[in-house]
Amino acid sequence: MERLIREETIIVGGEEKAACNYENNDCNDSCMYGRCKWQGKANMLLKEYEDTGLTPDQTRGLAERDTAKAPEEIQDAYGDTRLICPNCRNSVINYFNRSRPPQFCMICGQRLKFGE
Repeated sequence: MERLIREETIIVGGEEKAACNYENNDCNDSCMYGRCKWQGKANMLLKEYEDTGLTPDQTRGLAERDTAKAPEEIQDAYGDTRLICPNCRNSVINYFNRSRPPQFCMICGQRLKFGE
């Protein structure tokens, strides 16, 4: 998603505020009159986020889960090598197609990355 608000904040009139991520030639200072197109875009994205009902911590958890991680290799008690999910520590097995590695852990949904 394109970021509309700068990561850093600015101080305006002694108050900390979020600042838009506009290009200088795109701004016509309409924010002074309450008609900023960037603010409208940011408000609509914020509305979409708030409509999900997720908290910021839940959103961060989903983003972390969607970041692909390589499964870990361990040896079991029989000397066989197994792949385990780095998130939930369960075996990573593709029950439906053993010739192709799974893209997600079937237990916790963690995105998996194989190879480079």
